[in-house]
Amino acid sequence: MIPQILVVDDEPERVESSLGIEVAQKGANPIIRHPQAVTLDDLANCTVVVVDHYLDDWPERDDQPLAMQPADGFAVAAVIRSQLPVNRPGPAVAILTGRLAELAGTIPPKAAEYLLAWQHDLEWVFSKGSEVTLAPRLIAMSMAVAKLREMWPRPLELDDLAADWLDLQDVEWQAVALEHVLLTSPPMHAVSVRTTGASVLRWFLHRVLPYPTFLTDIFWTATRLGVTAEWLEEELQTDNGLRAQLSGCQYSGAFAGFSGRRWWRAGLANLIAELSEGQPFDRTALQDGIRRVASTEPSFLAEERPVLAVDPDTMESTRIVEVDLATRIIPDGWPVYADDAWASVADAQDNPEIKDMVLDQSRLEASG
Repeated sequence: MIPQILVVDDEPERVESSLGIEVAQKGANPIIRHPQAVTLDDLANCTVVVVDHYLDDWPERDDQPLAMQPADGFAVAAVIRSQLPVNRPGPAVAILTGRLAELAGTIPPKAAEYLLAWQHDLEWVFSKGSEVTLAPRLIAMSMAVAKLREMWPRPLELDDLAADWLDLQDVEWQAVALEHVLLTSPPMHAVSVRTTGASVLRWFLHRVLPYPTFLTDIFWTATRLGVTAEWLEEELQTDNGLRAQLSGCQYSGAFAGFSGRRWWRAGLANLIAELSEGQPFDRTALQDGIRRVASTEPSFLAEERPVLAVDPDTMESTRIVEVDLATRIIPDGWPVYADDAWASVADAQDNPEIKDMVLDQSRLEASG
């Protein structure tokens, strides 16, 4: 199936010559429409609708009564949502904005992509920038919707969701992976049917992908292996034993590549047990195992008990800290089923926003 991506913009010619070209070059079919020209056939034929945030060049709108003048892309997206079919999964609906930081306010821009989407009944809020990176994300979203439609209209069972949508293969750690998926409360049965699949998309995009759950990103994966993310990224660019073994637990289901690579947490635990020859908590045994399969000398973490702490500027978990110098935090919206969120004690003491998230305030007082 060729992905059909509808882009609603008040400057369709500009979009045709930029994002439209990139989408077409990646193998999808772009449908570019001025908001005045969108039809029900457009909505029926596409798998993703992305609406520009600011729609200034729309003189027909200005002649309508106030209640019929959608002020921005969010309002247009709401109208489009109301027109979607109710008997099958409709297209994912997203916003494209050049003012994400302004919209986000105090929310870190990366988190704003899904938190603003949740707030406005959308699947995602994309930030304008390079169409080269935006086009593949739109196509990944389109393919996820197409895969969901293939599974319709039967009620989703856990095994079907895992096999057909998450692409969980028949591996020795499959049962553990299924337990991890179930802990995230995926919408199945009547819930998935009643929402015609939208709840499945949002469960994954808003509650799974942004957090360390049954999937882990490059930073969490590297930390579990005890190596730097920079070294692991370079190692994954070459043909070697570590890359081959990690590929066995790399996530390949819906939205794969939408926000960087992901690995199955259960598969990674199984790999660590293999590399360490059955001693997953023995640091030396694991390091020896990684050396055996790596193509270059590994860059191991200096910390004996490393945790990933949030960066105060981005609120992303990308910084390595020794656990004795870290404290648990509870950021807004952090799921209880995700791995613990951490901050360095120093950052928590210096940054009021992070300090308010600290679970054990006495930990800061003792460190002060």
